[in-house]
Amino acid sequence: MSDNEKETPEPKSPTKPTPTPKKSTGFNPAAFAATAAAALKNAAETTKNATLKGAQTVAKAAGPIANTAKGFMGAGFISHQGWLQQRGTDDADWKAVWVVLDNGFLKVFNSLSRSAGDVPELEFSLVEIKTVKDYEDTTKTHCFMVVRDTTEMDSLNPTTEYMFSAEDDSAFSNWVGLLKGVSTSMQVRGTMGSAAQTVANKTVPLGHQVKGFFVPIKECGRLQHRSGSGDSEVWNDVYVVVDNGQLKIYDCPEDVELMTAPNVMLELAETEKIADLGPDQPKNFLVSIKPKVDSDSFGEPLTHFFQAQTQEDAAKWVALLNGISDARQVKGKIAAGGALVAEKVSAAAEATSTAITTATTSTPKTDAPAPKTEEEEGSHI
Repeated sequence: MSDNEKETPEPKSPTKPTPTPKKSTGFNPAAFAATAAAALKNAAETTKNATLKGAQTVAKAAGPIANTAKGFMGAGFISHQGWLQQRGTDDADWKAVWVVLDNGFLKVFNSLSRSAGDVPELEFSLVEIKTVKDYEDTTKTHCFMVVRDTTEMDSLNPTTEYMFSAEDDSAFSNWVGLLKGVSTSMQVRGTMGSAAQTVANKTVPLGHQVKGFFVPIKECGRLQHRSGSGDSEVWNDVYVVVDNGQLKIYDCPEDVELMTAPNVMLELAETEKIADLGPDQPKNFLVSIKPKVDSDSFGEPLTHFFQAQTQEDAAKWVALLNGISDARQVKGKIAAGGALVAEKVSAAAEATSTAITTATTSTPKTDAPAPKTEEEEGSHI
């Protein structure tokens, strides 16, 4: 084989690179699904617990509110009782007590005495409650405090606190709600009652005064009476009759029936003052009469003092007498004014009549003008 015929080497085929193995991403669908399921379960459990806790919180808050409304609306008819723990006022010891809420009163019995007829260790009206609130204690749960107004019993200690502990949330809710509701209702009703009484105290006498002014009144009754400056404390039991604008004082009702002359007769149109004697003497009132010019009182009013059986009776008498007195004085002024007007009209009419008569009977005569002379007439030509 010649050199030109040397064997040509066969071309080498290209070497394929060895593939690099892929790195693992770590994703495991099964593990992911398990993890997601666990997370969802935990979230659901957390939501459930939070919802339950929230519901319990709302229920705990709403329970006393509902019972407060119940106690407020039915204060006079609410009756509730049960066991509570009460803490002593001077120490931290707690003891079991049987507590009764009935007819607007709170009664606390010791653990051994709670049968009918037993005397409670503590009893007071719920109208004396200032507040009922939660109370924190390190040894007890479901605690609440009742703060009572004790100003009337002890001015140095105007309030007293009573601490109680209920068995559970339900008992706590019942007691706190009912105590708040009943006490608030009683206090509101008491305030309304006082306001109504105040209005009545103002309007009833006014009604009697209006009645005395417009209606012919005949009033009679027993009173105590004394006259003068009021320094004397000697009172006489008398029978008083108000009729036809006069106040008449008799010894007894039989004197009226026998038509006996009264011991004293006052013209209510001549009164100077009719008034009560103030809060220090709520049942007493006076009637002061204007003095007459020819009297021996030298211009001083004549005063008579009266005493009724009750403050209400005194207010009634004062109102009636003032009404009658005002009416009589107004009627007197109207009559006097009418008489004055009539007098003026009569005088004016008389003066007019006189003037007319004078004018018609004594009219002055006027002289006729003298005739003109011939010279006067000729001077105009």
